[in-house]
Amino acid sequence: TYQVRPAQDKVRSALFSSIGPYIPGCKFLDLFAGTGSVGIEAWSRGASLVCWVENNPRVAKVLQKNVLTLCQNRNSSHGEIIIQIEDALTFLQKKLVKFQFNVIFAGPPYVTRRKPAQPVQWTEILPEAVAQSKMLAPGGLFILETGISHHVENNEIENKSEDFLKKIKVKIYGGTILTFYTTKD
Repeated sequence: TYQVRPAQDKVRSALFSSIGPYIPGCKFLDLFAGTGSVGIEAWSRGASLVCWVENNPRVAKVLQKNVLTLCQNRNSSHGEIIIQIEDALTFLQKKLVKFQFNVIFAGPPYVTRRKPAQPVQWTEILPEAVAQSKMLAPGGLFILETGISHHVENNEIENKSEDFLKKIKVKIYGGTILTFYTTKD
């Protein structure tokens, strides 16, 4: 079973400490948005546009409520917001937006031990999907959050995206891994 897992405060704080300079004025994409905590943090730090993509309609209702509350508590002209209720991979394939994002964050669901099937290898699939979508602006950042159980070092798969993305760092926080990529210039 997959579970909604809001980004832990410690991990979210470490993430924004790393990417803080990229946020003011940026276009920020939050894939597998869940309750929206990462995109909300980006918006509160000055992102000019935040797009949340969440597949689960029930979770998306919570996301919409959280974003509405945020907008009511702040100047609504602060930045543009988009909430897309759709599968993240489908969103990347459809290229629904006509612009590129400066920062793309993907926090796919972790697999629980109750799920006997082969877990999805997000570290293999998402870098390639982001690269093929061309939604990441030149010099932009793609950050993938995974659990230790999802993290694989599979250069053969990652090489499929090597013409567009390069891995620049990996940070481990307990059972959570943040992998940072940027575009190749």
